[in-house]
Amino acid sequence: MIYEFLFIILGYFMGSIPVGLILGWIKGIDIRKHGSGNIGAANAFRILGKKLGIATMVLDMVKGAIAVLAARFYLWFGNYDGFGTSDSVLYYLDPGFLLSCVAIMAVFGHSFPVWLKFKGGKSASVAAGVIFGINPIAFVILYGVWILALVKTRYTSLSNLVSALTAPPLYWFFA
Repeated sequence: MIYEFLFIILGYFMGSIPVGLILGWIKGIDIRKHGSGNIGAANAFRILGKKLGIATMVLDMVKGAIAVLAARFYLWFGNYDGFGTSDSVLYYLDPGFLLSCVAIMAVFGHSFPVWLKFKGGKSASVAAGVIFGINPIAFVILYGVWILALVKTRYTSLSNLVSALTAPPLYWFFA
């Protein structure tokens, strides 16, 4: 059972790595003091430019995916016994619950990183990485929806909203 909690904590700390801020520091800019003031990919794109904005988005996605994939590999290869279930435990929790907890904590870690006094980004890229870790097919479809919405509206926030609203029926279909 301790390993499951460690993966959940790992999810938070993976999510809390401030990629946009680190890339800004490399360029000599504190992105918290410019634009919207958050550390996410949208602000990094505006302040740091196209290359570092895309790098921030990709690395934020990677950190979300790594957190979930680490838990997934543990479930596949780690002699998982159902959240420490044994003869003395009267309940069994689905392995999907662990993935959900890790995913939520990765997103939460990006939004509220302990290192930055709980002031982070909006977590859209981290959420995309988490979705990739849980269901790569859904990720590809949702990314296509996001790109289409971005091309049509030119608003990142609206594209994020359209993708988020598309996700539940998509997951229901692929479940």
